[in-house]
Amino acid sequence: MALTLRDSMARYEIAKSDRGTFDQHWQEMADLVLPTRDFTVTNRQQGEQRRIPIFDGTAPLANDTLASALHFLLTNPADRWVDIQLEEYEGEPDQEGAAWLYDTTNRILTYLSWPISGFPTAAHEVYQDLGAFGNGPCQAGPPKLGLLRFTSRSLGGMHWLDDDEGNITDVFRTTEVRIRDLAVMFDSLPSSLQGMLRTASGAEEKRCLVHHVWERRDRDPMGQTNLDMPWSRYFLDGGADRDAELDVGGFLENPYLTPRWSKASEETYGRGPGMSVLPTIKAVNAMSRDQLLASALALRPPMAVWDTQLKYRKLDLNPGGIIWMSQSAREPPKAVVTGTDPNAGQLTIERAQAMIEKAYYLDTIELPLVRKSHSAMTAEEIIARRQQALAKASPIISRLQAEWLQPVISRTFSWLMRSGNLLPVPESLSGRRLRPVFTSPLAQSQRSSEIRNINEALQESSLAIQTDPSAVLNLDANKAFRRIWSLRNADPRLLRPIRLVQQMQQQQAQQAELAQQATTARELAAAGKDASVALQGLPAPAA
Repeated sequence: MALTLRDSMARYEIAKSDRGTFDQHWQEMADLVLPTRDFTVTNRQQGEQRRIPIFDGTAPLANDTLASALHFLLTNPADRWVDIQLEEYEGEPDQEGAAWLYDTTNRILTYLSWPISGFPTAAHEVYQDLGAFGNGPCQAGPPKLGLLRFTSRSLGGMHWLDDDEGNITDVFRTTEVRIRDLAVMFDSLPSSLQGMLRTASGAEEKRCLVHHVWERRDRDPMGQTNLDMPWSRYFLDGGADRDAELDVGGFLENPYLTPRWSKASEETYGRGPGMSVLPTIKAVNAMSRDQLLASALALRPPMAVWDTQLKYRKLDLNPGGIIWMSQSAREPPKAVVTGTDPNAGQLTIERAQAMIEKAYYLDTIELPLVRKSHSAMTAEEIIARRQQALAKASPIISRLQAEWLQPVISRTFSWLMRSGNLLPVPESLSGRRLRPVFTSPLAQSQRSSEIRNINEALQESSLAIQTDPSAVLNLDANKAFRRIWSLRNADPRLLRPIRLVQQMQQQQAQQAELAQQATTARELAAAGKDASVALQGLPAPAA
């Protein structure tokens, strides 16, 4: 059954209602962690100062540090953070297939690293939103001017619905658009809007445009029209044209990516690391404000002066304030010592700041390069400690890979394939399924255990091999070598084809056997010669 405009608007109202409980929570996070975002405040002006209520910069700095670290450890443009491979059950590719997979990976990463793709900028903004609010919406396309562009979107204008399994089924994006821009975006407008275009002031008025993308399950998979793809609808929200439908189209993939940091059961939206320590962020902000006030009182205490007019005046205990007293006191003006200690509560503040930094994984990201004894650590120890520390974020990494990185790679691969920017698929890979294998430092920390297990197994089995050398026949050295090579994300083009390696090994075995036979023949010949000489030295037998 096709989704009507009324159905679409009803779902939109449900999505707005479901998100209402999060808006106040997110607004508090925005006020204290990421002031450039708004959820409940609607009267902001562009360029308005928003950091005035922040007295302690620990949380904003921790959020920015986490965002930069995720960008470096997950999607570093200078790093090879993904590798396109065959599904494990598809077996190993041949030399031509391995070269195509490696080249395809290079083309994907090259495009994503270009500024024209928008991915480097969008990724950092997504990571900022994930750290603060637990949700980082991003738009991938639709392609314009033949290019696929990634753009982060404001969470304040995003709503979505999910199914019973937690999969996002409907995404709504709202944005304010001028009427003159609507005329450029769409082929036709309602008659009332067309009339407003005829005046300069009317053309500059804004309307709330809603973009609804949902998974259409009643479409014809073999169809060739836009309506046979997952649908997309634009309509106006608010004003006399609320029921106006501007456009209905379709996409091959959902253009909106909705990664979530972590998610509570039965909830639709994610929760970020800062939300778990929001009370601590509030407390340290209040304590820092009071400490600044105490410092100001110590430096500029209130002054007690004579009141010559003998009038009641309000008591002013602010820094630099004036406290009026009766002239009959016959005391000269003097500073009022409040007894405030600017250092009071400093230990409590530092503990709260450390808790915030730990919630943002700064103790993991900023791994110290020296021990407490101040002796330098070796490179192996640094790597081991970092991998052990990053393992704490393993559940978060898995969700980000599934909801963020995998869709990014899928969208880019599909677009490059459709636009003819990939080499022809080799016949050996035809019909075989591919998968992205993430090889960033964070992903490597998850896979490092397999390499460690292989190395430890080889070391521990060496004793058995020394006892019985024939035990080494249990090991397929070729598979072990190639598995370690793959886990280390080394260039597969440097490896010879497995069939060629096996042929070379057979030739080496044959050559070794021939050499052994030749050695044995020489030894037998030498032994025969020695025996002949020995016989010649014996006395002749008696007649």
